[in-house]
Amino acid sequence: TSTLPQPTVSIVPMRQGVTTAGGTLEVMVRFAAPAQRVSAAARPVLRLALVIDRSGSMSGKPLEEAKRCVEHIVTRLQPTDSVAVVAYDNQVQTPVPLQPASTSQAVLSAIREMESGGSTDLFAGWETGAKQLEAGQSNAVSRVVVLSDGQANAGLTDTPQIFKHCAEWLAKGVTTTTVGLGRGFNEDLMVGMATAGGGQHYYGESAEDLFDGFDEELSLLKSLCLRRLRARPIAAPGVIAEPLGLVTQTAEGWVTLSDLAWGSEAFLVLRLHVPAQREGSEM
Repeated sequence: TSTLPQPTVSIVPMRQGVTTAGGTLEVMVRFAAPAQRVSAAARPVLRLALVIDRSGSMSGKPLEEAKRCVEHIVTRLQPTDSVAVVAYDNQVQTPVPLQPASTSQAVLSAIREMESGGSTDLFAGWETGAKQLEAGQSNAVSRVVVLSDGQANAGLTDTPQIFKHCAEWLAKGVTTTTVGLGRGFNEDLMVGMATAGGGQHYYGESAEDLFDGFDEELSLLKSLCLRRLRARPIAAPGVIAEPLGLVTQTAEGWVTLSDLAWGSEAFLVLRLHVPAQREGSEM
């Protein structure tokens, strides 16, 4: 018998069904993690890439608040964790390549020296952070945390394409959390990246607005019990199951879901395309 925690899976149709003439039916699939620990599993190792927008629109208070947010996160990591820092405007720099969090003083020094620059290639900054976390160990949690006003105006700016890349990295075990700073951030882009990337989204005008959220985020990452969760819908003959929302489906039909902490839930919405039924046929 497996000692790994197992999710409870339930399926809820959005309406009673379809007629014999065929049609579509949306169903919600719910994946629920166990309510509490079933074993004394060790806290997972965290691998974080902290991606800071240092573009001109972040000049002044937004950039300073972003630095304070990163300092808050770095000082709460354990020596066994790893952290990278990426800074971007229209160019991307990696002042701190992925390294043990025990070097936190060097990380903090690099952050404090950061100054604002030009336009905003948000995608390139995020992608550089994701690549820092590529090929991580299976027992670690890898997450990109993007701090930005989300005003992408250089490089790849097509939001559906950016979401697609976030979902593809989620399938590889690298999740994305976004932090919107200031009043004018692009909410659609930032929330969409977090949704497609299996992470969280936070918003605040100051670092103090975000500290509770970061502490909650770190607590969540430390309590994950089901990671790299995926599902493959298998429908009845003739029925097509189409996943809806910001998800990516492999050629084999697998859909990657967000990681689950103890007592949390994930959802997948499917649209079932049901063909017309001949008299006397069964489905």
